[in-house]
Amino acid sequence: MGKRGLIFGVLVLAVIFSLVEVSAACTDSDGGLNYYVYGYVNSTLNGTIYDFCGTGTILREAFCSGNYSYTLSYNCPYQCSGEGVLQIQLM
Repeated sequence: MGKRGLIFGVLVLAVIFSLVEVSAACTDSDGGLNYYVYGYVNSTLNGTIYDFCGTGTILREAFCSGNYSYTLSYNCPYQCSGEGVLQIQLM
């Protein structure tokens, strides 16, 4: 491959990588770490993750960091329901 072919190849790779970076995005339906609103995140790089209740008082909250979606465990003060953390104490 000549010098021109090598330069062309490098330019093509640069364009491909810049297109991938531009199209990468992550959105959070409940606006971030919002434990009281059921939501989901959608990342073009690693898919959709929904908030969900684990066992008892554990909420798995989905959130974006950069262009990626993640979850973290949050210990609800009372109980976790299908819609997120309950704000009142159950008797």
